[in-house]
Amino acid sequence: MRWLLLQQANAQTPGADFARLPTGTEYRLFRKDATGRYQPRALAPTDAPYASRAGQVLTVYLEFRTGRDSVLMKSRQMLPTPQPIALPAQPERGSIEEALGLLLPGDSAVFRFPADTVFAKTFRQPVPSFIRKSGNVMLVHASARELLTMAEMMARQEKMQAELAKQAQQKAVAQSAKDDAQIQAYLKKNKLVAKKTAGGTYYIVTKPGKGLPPKKAKPCACSTAAPCWLRAKSSTPPPSTATSPLPSHWVPAR
Repeated sequence: MRWLLLQQANAQTPGADFARLPTGTEYRLFRKDATGRYQPRALAPTDAPYASRAGQVLTVYLEFRTGRDSVLMKSRQMLPTPQPIALPAQPERGSIEEALGLLLPGDSAVFRFPADTVFAKTFRQPVPSFIRKSGNVMLVHASARELLTMAEMMARQEKMQAELAKQAQQKAVAQSAKDDAQIQAYLKKNKLVAKKTAGGTYYIVTKPGKGLPPKKAKPCACSTAAPCWLRAKSSTPPPSTATSPLPSHWVPAR
């Protein structure tokens, strides 16, 4: 723990143990040794990042911090899985994409960027005032997990989506059975007789009409009066689904 705190303190000190890319991005690379401790890793002269990794997908956990070490975002807390980031053949000079191209699976790193550069190149928006006041610096902590081809990434996403659809279907079936039991209990308690449509909707005819029944695919007019609790619910927007916390142009397009 003491060693980690020292690394974070050094990350806030300009020039402290950081190497520098020609584009100005400062970096420190680490890899676990045989004892499981992270040790500094030098970038070998023969390690040409984009010549070997361009067009592939790196899965990585990311954490953004201000120059004063205030945490802005932890991807692990927003989504439990590492985020897929497409490595372009020609990344923007001085961008986070360029820095991540230095990593191999198993590497961790701390990158330090001038806020003006990284917000222009990666986030494509002005630097927030609170970041300017915190030294106008952006720190990015990264932990690389896997390097995949685009085909491997797409296959994994399709498998994950199929599994999520299966889980959603199972939950829907279980919820439908639960809802049906509650409706049946309500009808029994209140001595009501209801009919059920093919879609599963229960209805009670309280006052039979004198007109002809509606025909399929033919327009008809009707008036409804929903209970107040139902009207209140209908005005509430559905919860948003979890999405990647990263810029949209990082994520591989399907």
